[in-house]
Amino acid sequence: TGLRLHKDEVDRFQPEDTFDQINGELIFQSNKLPDSSDNRLQEAEALSVFITDTIMINDDLDITAGLRFEDYETTQTKRNLDGSVDKKVSNSVSDFLPALGATYQLNDRLQLLAGYTKGFAVTDAGAENTDPEKSDNFELGGRYIIDALRIDLIGFYSDYSNAVKNCTLTNPCDSGNQVSGSESQGTAEVKGVEFLTNYSYEISDTLSMPVSFSYTYTDAKITEDSDTGDYLKGDVMAQVPEHLFSASIGLSAQRWDTYLKAAYTDASCPSTDCARSNEPDRSSYTDDLLTFDWVGSYMITDQWSTYARVENLDDERAIVSRLPAGARVNKPRSAYVGITWQF
Repeated sequence: TGLRLHKDEVDRFQPEDTFDQINGELIFQSNKLPDSSDNRLQEAEALSVFITDTIMINDDLDITAGLRFEDYETTQTKRNLDGSVDKKVSNSVSDFLPALGATYQLNDRLQLLAGYTKGFAVTDAGAENTDPEKSDNFELGGRYIIDALRIDLIGFYSDYSNAVKNCTLTNPCDSGNQVSGSESQGTAEVKGVEFLTNYSYEISDTLSMPVSFSYTYTDAKITEDSDTGDYLKGDVMAQVPEHLFSASIGLSAQRWDTYLKAAYTDASCPSTDCARSNEPDRSSYTDDLLTFDWVGSYMITDQWSTYARVENLDDERAIVSRLPAGARVNKPRSAYVGITWQF
């Protein structure tokens, strides 16, 4: 069992300074006093309670059941410069969220698994007439383990009765390019499959070569028009890549290890501008990206170790986001070294 109480507030008063870049220098131009959107008080109170229980049957079947209760209240007060209230929005939601999972040991090597979870996500404090995000999430799959080999294959399906996007300056919503509050994206379905395999090849008594590979396929689409009409049935969900994979190979000894890793992210649609299913505008998509990382560590003593890491080895560049306000590039080649002390 568990219980969590939470309370917070944000008191925002943000004037806007405008600068122009002239001959490589930033030159101050003007100052704008905040309007009510930048002069606001947001408050939230939340209570979360859960209970879970696991039942083991004949050493082969484990069933885990859980129930969570969520209750939250939010208030946003927009103020004029003289301190008077321009607009006040309050929201209060309570919900019970069940979950059920099971694993069955078919034999010494094969395990089957299944699960269901009721999903829930809160809206922004400034959201008005926007219900919280709710979803029914299912998974079904199996796990095969023999000696140093492990294989996982899991299918997943999520049915969103109300998909919600919280609007921020770095990730604005499509309705009027708003940067606060939340917008409903209508009903949606997200389904796909995950595959994972790990294997460790023993080269000698003191040296092994671990290898891993994972892949995720995701199909995410709107299944019903949103109330605003910005999201239509059949639209792809924004910022959800269809294909993801990662792979690694390494050498591991008693006191040191080193790994080479590869990661691939498929192109995705960043907003409704390219989401139309009948004529998807792939020119507005982000780029697909394949990067390579290297990491190594060495244990100096039982307490001290050192490590080094290089990310994006070949300094690959791609557009990984188009929000806010245009194309954004991925992280360039980066190197790190460090020392770890374990006590």
